[in-house]
Amino acid sequence: MLRAFVLLLYICQYGALLQDFQEYNGVADWAQPVPLPQGGGWYHYSGDVRAAVRVKDDVDAVQIRLIWRRRDPTPEKINVEIVNPYVLGPVKVKNVVCQEVTRESMTVVFQPEFGPGEYHIYYTPYSGQGGTGLWVHVEYDPYTVNADKTWLNTYVNNGKWKSLPQAEFIQFQSRTSFGRFGPMEFIALKSEVASLLAQYPTSAYFLFPETVSMP
Repeated sequence: MLRAFVLLLYICQYGALLQDFQEYNGVADWAQPVPLPQGGGWYHYSGDVRAAVRVKDDVDAVQIRLIWRRRDPTPEKINVEIVNPYVLGPVKVKNVVCQEVTRESMTVVFQPEFGPGEYHIYYTPYSGQGGTGLWVHVEYDPYTVNADKTWLNTYVNNGKWKSLPQAEFIQFQSRTSFGRFGPMEFIALKSEVASLLAQYPTSAYFLFPETVSMP
């Protein structure tokens, strides 16, 4: 019983501990989206979370690494959609491909076909059936690549994507406060776990006291 209590405290507190990171790490950069011009709202059916990024130059391909700390076991199986929020519609970007997808992070390579500016990366798009305002059955869309083969061969294949310019990360966003991921929903990076264990090599377990404000 005591072991279970200690384990529960460790799990709860470790999520809160991650809030101490102030740099971009997939935890401290969550926010509800700011109002956008016409056509710049939330893209329907693309999920409740997204990453806002900015492309500075007029180029044919960019990359962005998102440290998302996913708790689901197979994020590589879920589709990713990119939208330009300032084009009336809004309009999806066609040439998109994901690289090195893990529970810790993902690198997205895409063509900013609408030029420099802000783009939104939706990484939990779903499809479902419902009625009377309620979803009866919802499934995440499976990962698919519809990018042009010539674009892939020019900018992505054979590791070419690694030398592409970087897009600028703005923040993770949620459609509503209810859909926002909380600290307990973020996993610890392997490097963070290793660092913690290295600091206390002889410890059999860890005990983290916490306040009741975020159980």
